[in-house]
Amino acid sequence: MRGDPALARLERALEDVGAALAGGAFAGLGPLTGELDAALAAVEAHPPADRAALDRLAARARGNMTMLAAAARGVRAARQRLRDLTAAGQGIGTYDRDGRRTVIGPGADRPPHRS
Repeated sequence: MRGDPALARLERALEDVGAALAGGAFAGLGPLTGELDAALAAVEAHPPADRAALDRLAARARGNMTMLAAAARGVRAARQRLRDLTAAGQGIGTYDRDGRRTVIGPGADRPPHRS
């Protein structure tokens, strides 16, 4: 990709995105998308003849997509864990032998507050 500046620009953009994903710098992905779009547009405007270089870039892009999907799964798992912890802090619902629901947790055993 030394001879084609558009390919080199696209490779740098893909490397930057991959580094941000690998480092967990998700806030930095926003600005990188503009550079990635511009680099891709430059390559599309003048398609290179170097098929092997394009294949390498496609493989790098697929790797970035895999990392992005893994990061999204991690964020979803973290959000679910926070929901679980919040729910656990509010008590646990159980049922007695007659099928009545009872909440066990913070403040469940306290008598009613009198003013």
